[in-house]
Amino acid sequence: MSHTLVLKTLRRSALALLLSACSGVPAETATSAEAAAPATAATATPAAGANAERVGTWKSADFSGPFRLDMKEGSYPVWVAGGATHTNMSGGWDGGHFARITPPPSEQTYGGIGAFELPHGVTSLALRWETRFGPTFASGGRNFDDNKHVIIHTKNGNRPMINLQPTGSGCLQMAIAQGTVKQFNQSSKGGKQAGWFRGEGNELFRWCDTAKSKSDIPANEWVSIELHVSCEKTLHPSGHIRAVVHRRSGKVADWWIPWNYDSPAECTEITTVEGIGGYYNGFATRAEGTWFDISGVTFAINREPLGPRAGFLP
Repeated sequence: MSHTLVLKTLRRSALALLLSACSGVPAETATSAEAAAPATAATATPAAGANAERVGTWKSADFSGPFRLDMKEGSYPVWVAGGATHTNMSGGWDGGHFARITPPPSEQTYGGIGAFELPHGVTSLALRWETRFGPTFASGGRNFDDNKHVIIHTKNGNRPMINLQPTGSGCLQMAIAQGTVKQFNQSSKGGKQAGWFRGEGNELFRWCDTAKSKSDIPANEWVSIELHVSCEKTLHPSGHIRAVVHRRSGKVADWWIPWNYDSPAECTEITTVEGIGGYYNGFATRAEGTWFDISGVTFAINREPLGPRAGFLP
């Protein structure tokens, strides 16, 4: 058996364990994922309005409208291994709780939150969260070669993703992808495959330890990211994978690729968000500021993109 096949087999086994595990280990001490399948909304708290967000724990997930995790300790599954760590903290941009992840200092392992198994019959998912990077995360991730920051699974094995990749000089760029076929051009509206493993210098934003231009996002700045994956033919006959990124001053990027960007791919039922934070082919340094935060994780099933959370923009 090849090294690559062994790694893929181990990842599939790890994901299967995640999806069958029960939640309940305190967030500060969790060292492996504890995923709980969605249940009926016994404790989720809806705001006013038919399309308002319900807020609660993953166990109480109510997908009749947009559902947001309250991000308190124990409210979401944790997925860390290989030296990665998780800490539940308070005092986010909205004053609420958030997850802080330090990525693993070893290769071919994972660090983030998840997995999130979705109900049956999902053909469109809007996944939104807010994030910020620590003061050495961009440079500390210089070995993040093909870092699968978000992985979504489908019934037929397709994997829409968000990837992070170092650009050098203490900066990271973001791509959307179908499997490992990426699009770093953040102005792309469909289009041909480009920049599979490296960007081409045309990104609209990137994360840097220290901002070098107005488009650079510096350490400790919260941004809103929404990943919309859909079988609907609204943007392309095959469906689409779309990312929308906002700084608190406004939108900075909105780009998409066809679902069949990797030509054999075909949009079917969307089953799982494997993780936010992701799978690391490379490794992170142990520098004290090499961390990232995750806040306000929101799921909207069979709906259009949500836009930033209320209060995030001026």
